[in-house]
Amino acid sequence: MTSSLLVTSFWDNDYDLLRFFKNFYDDIWKKPDFLFICGYSSDNDKSIVKLFSKKLAIDFKRNRLTYFRYNDKFASNIRVYHSENYYLITYKTIQNKTAFQWDRLVKIILRLIFIKKKLFDKYQFYITTANDDYFYVKDSKEYLKNYQDTPSEYEYFHTLEYLPNDNFNIEDSFEFISHPYYFIHKAEKRFNNSNRHLLCRKINLKDKLLPEVHTTVTNLSNLNCYNFEKNYLDFDQFDRVCFSIGCLDLNYLINSKSFLQASTASKGIEKYNYEISEIKDSFYKYHKLSTKEISESQIFNADKLKKYFS
Repeated sequence: MTSSLLVTSFWDNDYDLLRFFKNFYDDIWKKPDFLFICGYSSDNDKSIVKLFSKKLAIDFKRNRLTYFRYNDKFASNIRVYHSENYYLITYKTIQNKTAFQWDRLVKIILRLIFIKKKLFDKYQFYITTANDDYFYVKDSKEYLKNYQDTPSEYEYFHTLEYLPNDNFNIEDSFEFISHPYYFIHKAEKRFNNSNRHLLCRKINLKDKLLPEVHTTVTNLSNLNCYNFEKNYLDFDQFDRVCFSIGCLDLNYLINSKSFLQASTASKGIEKYNYEISEIKDSFYKYHKLSTKEISESQIFNADKLKKYFS
């Protein structure tokens, strides 16, 4: 039986959270269909399929009836693979792309898939997201009904950002700060409680071409962010929250990220080649919190999410 929801995600040379992603959305959104879109630069499509199959325990097979006539340095050799309610699209790309180039590429690929090829047009709802964002609802069936009735209210999600330890350990507390992209604000020297709703999330379940967007929430009395200011004290109360895991630990920043968001944010530049010392400096300056910053911030424990790593 096909789900009414398709979860589409992008995996550009970064697979650390792949199993967590699949387990989370399978559980929270009651077994939706999945479309993984994966760019690779140093491997080939067969090695990517093998990697996805191993990590997810899914036997992907090539759909040889679907061809894409598109070829440039950002996307070429586009291939479609399938296994039951899981789909995988691979494409060859360059390693480093500016934010503008990445946004443009996402739009091109989505249009190729959904408009030109008319693939995946049978769904009632679409979640299109980055591979490090996890949209949580208490009851997905109730949420989708409410979304149908009042999308202007239910499309907003408050965002909590993961607080990394030096080395990720499943036994450690899984904690999130109520301040999305706090490390950027630290780098820009404007880390304070007044701007912790500047980069929350808005999803567009009825528009398959429009991924999640960052949004500034100011009217807290009407939007979900209000609950994280006034009502919610712990995980059991949460509803409509985006858990963002931008940095899992120091090794993740060294090995899986091609850029340092915090270090380049205030300089208006995009750099990709760093010395290990630069990455460590950025991690300890901006991703880690001081005792004072912890005491002045709203931090939530989300240990109940740790089961999705298994």
